[in-house]
Amino acid sequence: MNGEPSRILDAALCDLIAQVAHFSDPWFDVQEMHLSEWKLEYLVCQILRFCRQLIDGRYLARWLLECREGAVF
Repeated sequence: MNGEPSRILDAALCDLIAQVAHFSDPWFDVQEMHLSEWKLEYLVCQILRFCRQLIDGRYLARWLLECREGAVF
């Protein structure tokens, strides 16, 4: 990473924010919660922290192989 903004990362983060902003299931409905922007950002940060705990070499190896084979983007 060279310190420059990444369009790929920006797009992925925007997709995650949009998904959370419109999320609804039997346990949680964003529309009923009336979330402020700060609370929405907090939820997204918590999701990213949670994902950090799930990092597994098998996933990383599979995703790197996909990337190398051109199966993404």
